[in-house]
Amino acid sequence: MKLNCEIKLLGSISETFRDMAKILCEIGFSLCNSEKEIISYHDGERLVWKFIGHMDAKEKKIDEFLYAVDNKNIRNVQFWRGKGNDLFVSWKIKNDCVAYEISFDGWTEEEVSEIMSYILKVILNMYKRSSDVGRVMSIFTE
Repeated sequence: MKLNCEIKLLGSISETFRDMAKILCEIGFSLCNSEKEIISYHDGERLVWKFIGHMDAKEKKIDEFLYAVDNKNIRNVQFWRGKGNDLFVSWKIKNDCVAYEISFDGWTEEEVSEIMSYILKVILNMYKRSSDVGRVMSIFTE
């Protein structure tokens, strides 16, 4: 069974991507894999931002990646926790929000439960004073 979760975050892609990255980083995920790469896919092509050298070079690559996100040139990325443990995160930009889909393929029930519990806690806190937002989180299987 493959489990997916969709999360709606209010705001622009620039704001919400940083929020989503922060949520995942707080539970041990990173945009960079063990090879110091950020990986995304566009039209079936694997896009890689490789970090080599000193901190300035790394910051420049992260800026390039975020520029591609902000300009809607990419719509997905892998977040990593340890070697070979990744979440595939894609997004759809809507009028007043961004809908993020997180794919839990290859994770155990315990791992998914831990990750989802934290995300749910953050989402509930984020929307606790909001009304008429509609569905902010859903879970579905493939």
